[in-house]
Amino acid sequence: MADVSAGAGSAEAAVPAGAVAGVPDTNGDRLPDPRVSDGMFQGRQESRSGRRPWAPSVSRMNKLIRQVHRWLSMAFTVSVVVVTGAIVVAGEPAGWVYALPVVPALLLLISGWYLLAAPYLRRRAA
Repeated sequence: MADVSAGAGSAEAAVPAGAVAGVPDTNGDRLPDPRVSDGMFQGRQESRSGRRPWAPSVSRMNKLIRQVHRWLSMAFTVSVVVVTGAIVVAGEPAGWVYALPVVPALLLLISGWYLLAAPYLRRRAA
């Protein structure tokens, strides 16, 4: 296989023709990535806005809300299945059974609004 050099006099390692830098080849060896050699992606870097995207308070809050949103979606699904099962088994269940999916649905709505608006609010604050 012919080697293609990154440039004349360049200190970067050669990448075989047809290969993509930074992606493992068929042998599992990672090819050199020229972006990393100049330190562009090494360590934690500041974002374009100058803020630290890895700040613990924002990322922990987002992670927690995303996790709660996932669990709420499962609770909502289970409650809908329970109500459907109660209708099939009992015919006409008590009125409160129909209200079971409402609580997780409202919480899903609130967390969903937050997850939808969060990126826009962060951009606006920057």
